[in-house]
Amino acid sequence: MHPGFCHERSQFWYANIDHTSKNIRGFAPDLDGDDNYEIFRAVAPGDGSGIQAAINAGTNGSTRHGMWFASQPRVVYIPPGEYTIEKTIYMNTDTILMGDATNPPVLKAAAGFSGDQTLLSGQDPTTEEKGELSFTVSLKNLVLDTTNIPGGQQFTALWWGVAQGAHLQNIQIRMPDSVNGTGHSGMRLGRGSTLGISDVRIEGGQNGIWHNGHQQAVYKSITFSRNTIGMLIDGGNTITLLNSTFTFVGTCVLNTAGYPWIALIDATSLNSGPLLHTISWPSYLIENLSKDDTPNTPIALGPGDFTLPHQPHLPQFTYANTVDHNPIYAPITSPFPPTRPNPP
Repeated sequence: MHPGFCHERSQFWYANIDHTSKNIRGFAPDLDGDDNYEIFRAVAPGDGSGIQAAINAGTNGSTRHGMWFASQPRVVYIPPGEYTIEKTIYMNTDTILMGDATNPPVLKAAAGFSGDQTLLSGQDPTTEEKGELSFTVSLKNLVLDTTNIPGGQQFTALWWGVAQGAHLQNIQIRMPDSVNGTGHSGMRLGRGSTLGISDVRIEGGQNGIWHNGHQQAVYKSITFSRNTIGMLIDGGNTITLLNSTFTFVGTCVLNTAGYPWIALIDATSLNSGPLLHTISWPSYLIENLSKDDTPNTPIALGPGDFTLPHQPHLPQFTYANTVDHNPIYAPITSPFPPTRPNPP
């Protein structure tokens, strides 16, 4: 740990409280008397390699255990500034990576980035391919920047193959524009079983989010900007987007494989292409959509040759298996606004 690094450059309350005094600092339970284990560690300003070291460090030169759910919790605080990252940062179970909320630090991929082409992986590497075993990881107040990597190269800013107890807060992802249909992905959700993802802004790239086999996820208040594809879905079962905003996005949601449930609720589309394009056979819901008329694009394309034409506001539409409907799988437009419970 680096005492003193926190408060020198920040007005953030968390950086200015005492994390180190013997009778004040946090202690981990059930470590068989290891009272020296540090729950909190701070990274030296600008020390990109120090982030991984702070995630992994145990007591007296040891390494934290993988997949320990509660016995070795860790908060890694990153002060304001830019951090050049030369290779993938891997999270450990029960870890929070927290930047400064008043001036979020920028984790920037180096031009000569080596190894796995992922800036930050939320998955504990000891879980191997089993993302559904990678519990309790969190990222807060961070900017992930991949603009040093050529825009036509496949690269992922954040791999999020994780399980329950994982969350994001105040995350920004910046990517270069894609080239001829190839480029970066802001988030990629491979095998895993997280529940909710919220409070993320994703700029540029080929795919804002690539939902690539994750069991399910509710995406809340995600802002997509200048992506070729806002969200690519080619695997997974249940995908819900709440209060998403798409601005200057080529195709907001593209479904290329599988038979998922896709719900787009309270979405706003500005200067963007179709809200949903599927070349597979999902069941989907669009509810309370606001869409401008530039460039007068349809709301939905597919399944098959079905087209849902443009309108500035869509109360409710489904193309799904529907009880007591003939045929069961068919488009249904409701002329009535959705029924919502009254606020408390």
